[in-house]
Amino acid sequence: MRERIDDHLVKTIGVPVERAGPIDLMLATAQVAREQLSRRWVETRARERAQGARRVYYLSMEFLIGRSLSNALSALALDGPAAQALAEHARRLSEGATTEPEYDFAKGPEDAQRVARTLYAELRAAEQRRVQLTSGATIYAGNFQQPGPTYRLFRGEPGAPREQISPNGISFLAQLPLNDQSTEQERRLIFANWVAANDNPLTARVIVNRLWQWHFGRGLVATPSDFGIAGTPPTHPELLDWLAAELIRNNWSIKHIQRLILTSATYQQSGEPRPDALEADAGTELWWRFPPRRLEAEPIRDCILSVTGVLNPDMY
Repeated sequence: MRERIDDHLVKTIGVPVERAGPIDLMLATAQVAREQLSRRWVETRARERAQGARRVYYLSMEFLIGRSLSNALSALALDGPAAQALAEHARRLSEGATTEPEYDFAKGPEDAQRVARTLYAELRAAEQRRVQLTSGATIYAGNFQQPGPTYRLFRGEPGAPREQISPNGISFLAQLPLNDQSTEQERRLIFANWVAANDNPLTARVIVNRLWQWHFGRGLVATPSDFGIAGTPPTHPELLDWLAAELIRNNWSIKHIQRLILTSATYQQSGEPRPDALEADAGTELWWRFPPRRLEAEPIRDCILSVTGVLNPDMY
């Protein structure tokens, strides 16, 4: 094997083994070991194929090449930096390198090249199948566990718990049928039923206000995330309550509320200003016209295409 490494170095960089650097010597040894191993591998598989034998190889080529490098070190009888570099490279390969090796089947007879490529393709397919069989399926699932006790935190500090409290809503808003022994499923279900209850108009008011804001640019309540004291009162409280009641009566149908808004005279009115109305309500808070709003990028693009006559009116 030393003669083959010497010939390879002379052909590639023009120096013998004694004058080659550690990196050149390591690359040459790895290439010669790979060629020798590939040749033996092809011959063995071809012989087994001729005999009708079938075998699945689970040893990686990196491991086998690493073993060949270890044998090459013994044949070279080197010491110093070159031997240390080669020994480290052989150890990493034999322990299982993460880099994919490159195989060169261009040398040798055409029949041997064809057989080698076919066997290599079978090896890759077997490796992929092995990975599929050994790796379990990924499942994203949750598990229900009994919640632990909850304590009142002094000034909100997690490290300063006080007395234990039971799961429930805020006392002046609702008293839910829960206790310390209630399971996680019961707590979630009871809370969800309370949020979507017919006698709880807050949820429906928030939903219809968000829908109104989407169509007009501003909701009946200008602070959609704050319906409390710090928020802005609704400009039309009766309209807000009526839309919320319509949402509940129609089984929480968002489409029904959308249809009511889009077919209303308020939505279909012009946005042209009037001097007398501007003097009384410059911010259009009373909805006497369609409030001006900034166009998004998509409507601007559609307007340009429509004016230039290249807008495609077909849907999808």
